[in-house]
Amino acid sequence: MAVRSGRFKIKNTTTNSAESVLIHHKTRSVYRFFNSGDKPFQLKQKLGGGQKTVEAKNSIDFELRPDKGELILVVGAGETAQGMYDFVESSRDVRNGRFSLEMLNSTSAATIIFGRDRTLYRVFNSGEFPFKLKNGSNAAVIVPSKQSLDIVVKGNVKISTNSTTAILAEAIYDIVTDSKPIRSGRFNRRASGTPNEFHQIIDIRDLGASPYLLYRILNSGDEDIEIVARKDPSDSAEEQIIFTLPKKQSFDFGIDEEGFDSRKTIGVRSTGANKAIKGIYEFLGNDTAT
Repeated sequence: MAVRSGRFKIKNTTTNSAESVLIHHKTRSVYRFFNSGDKPFQLKQKLGGGQKTVEAKNSIDFELRPDKGELILVVGAGETAQGMYDFVESSRDVRNGRFSLEMLNSTSAATIIFGRDRTLYRVFNSGEFPFKLKNGSNAAVIVPSKQSLDIVVKGNVKISTNSTTAILAEAIYDIVTDSKPIRSGRFNRRASGTPNEFHQIIDIRDLGASPYLLYRILNSGDEDIEIVARKDPSDSAEEQIIFTLPKKQSFDFGIDEEGFDSRKTIGVRSTGANKAIKGIYEFLGNDTAT
């Protein structure tokens, strides 16, 4: 059944900020808000839990918690807030979350996912510049241009940059599930003089108890690819090569909350220096480990 997105357009004619209730129910749930206006606005729950800014032409996934009361829109003095919102944890198609903001170094970090734990997301860097993705207290990960990262959310996810000049950071993101279509994950690593450079594509360190997650990787390039499991993306001491994937071939594998043989991050790399690699990966669904 098709469901129209929720919509709002609220004009504040006062000299103080104004509040308006958008959602009132007692179900723990994630909503995606898109700011279709020209000014930022804020979102919060009545009984606390944090207030987040949604920049113009940007989205945020915001978890509503039953103990925090109504979801409130905060509109600045003399401004108009307008946008759309959707319940994202359903089988129907919902517009992807979108991010596009000019940024300068890590002081301009912006939140794209707020308050959600243990949910698998795919973040795709749709822009021309790399950006940093910070997931809770985990170390930030660089996501190169036109490449993806699957992560299990740990409270909040933020985008920032190390650039010392202003750049336009752009991203598309969504919950990863087998109940509705989602853009394929992608990686495309240019030839590097550094041999065996690990490139992270999946991070399930914060998944908790769960059945197997099933994935498929296609090597769409012209060089062999090593699929590698690590306990931590920066720790190569106890890594394990899952499989060496020949060009133009696919490989299906499963990982659980303990990762592949207790290793919780999955990456790819070339088999030697100066070899470019590229590929596509898909989430196939959940299954029960035996």
